[in-house]
Amino acid sequence: SLDDDDSAPDDDDSAEAPGACSDGLVHHPDDVLIQSTALAEAFCSSWNAVSGNLVVTTTPDLWALSCLCSVAGTVTIHSNSGLENLDALSQLESALGLVLVDNPDLGSVSGLGGLTSLSQDLEISGNTSLAGLAALEALEGVGGFVSLSNNPSLTDLQGLNALQDVGWYLALEEDDALSSLAGLEQLDTTGQNLHVGGNSVLGDVSALQGVASIGGDLIVTDNVTLPRGQTDALVAAIGLENIGGTVVIEGNEDD
Repeated sequence: SLDDDDSAPDDDDSAEAPGACSDGLVHHPDDVLIQSTALAEAFCSSWNAVSGNLVVTTTPDLWALSCLCSVAGTVTIHSNSGLENLDALSQLESALGLVLVDNPDLGSVSGLGGLTSLSQDLEISGNTSLAGLAALEALEGVGGFVSLSNNPSLTDLQGLNALQDVGWYLALEEDDALSSLAGLEQLDTTGQNLHVGGNSVLGDVSALQGVASIGGDLIVTDNVTLPRGQTDALVAAIGLENIGGTVVIEGNEDD
């Protein structure tokens, strides 16, 4: 992995920095941990792709990582106070998974528009300033789970408008400004559970009425402002025959 003592190849200190992504990928051979702007600069002086996982933490600005083209593993961006957007990642076109957790100043995921699919998971949680997901508008499929939780400024899911298939489960939990699920109208299947829970101002789940198949349970619980008419209409639209597990509807407005 990349650290302060191993920031670039030792055998060729005169090597040129990699060029544009279209000029070819130069892979770091292992996992990469970025904990400062200096480490991001060191990475981009020699590489523009990662053969393993990439973790970025305690780094308030990603401009020095603007070389990044591809990550063979999961991109995890967590605990970065001062990080307001992901604009510097605009060249990133492929990653196995994406985790955005506990970035208190992150207001936008702009910069991630090049991602069209994730083979593994999408987790976005604990980002207190995150107001929208617009930059994810090219994302059509996620092979693992999708979890959006504890993002108290997120009002809707516009930006996930292209998402059609979730290979594992979809969980939307404790997003306390989420008033509707607008943005999920194209969702067709979840391989396992679909869980909508504990969203304190959620009043509309009609965006999920186009779902054709849920491999596991449909769980809609503890959304205290969600009318019974909304949940009844959702179950009717999907059809009990298209839900592989049980239906749990409780703790909502009229339950």
